[in-house]
Amino acid sequence: MKKRFIAIIIFCLSNQINAQIYMDYLLFNKCNEYRTKNGLKEWNWSKRAFKPAAHHSDYQVKNGYMGHDEKSDTPRPTSRLEKYGIDWNYSGENCAVVCGSGVSLEYVANRILELWKESPAHKKLLLNPESAEYGAISCKYGRDYKWSKDEYDWVFCTLTVFKE
Repeated sequence: MKKRFIAIIIFCLSNQINAQIYMDYLLFNKCNEYRTKNGLKEWNWSKRAFKPAAHHSDYQVKNGYMGHDEKSDTPRPTSRLEKYGIDWNYSGENCAVVCGSGVSLEYVANRILELWKESPAHKKLLLNPESAEYGAISCKYGRDYKWSKDEYDWVFCTLTVFKE
């Protein structure tokens, strides 16, 4: 019985991790599709860009907060790039949070992209022809956001892009 319980726990945890990895690539590909539909070249997925994106998504989940700043040793998006050794001459960051309870990963990815397209500043990053060459998205699940404490699944996403 104990082994079965442990196997179930491992399965559930690996499913959530796989879902998060799938979500990262799904949303990143949707952003690139949007760029190409607007005559722009795609960003290249970068493990280097993923590190500051994951760092910030983890911070947002831990603090139940969505925004670009942190009360940490990496208060700004550029300080996160520098922490991970990225010598950038252009950088950008989009953040979002949506409720992920009872909806598909496809719905979450579409909703986040729509939110970014509806916001002039976020859309400007998505459609900047002079912008980045490299990017990555990190999406993490959390249970606390604003007024909701351990009631719903929230998906916190960070898009990090840069050019060296």
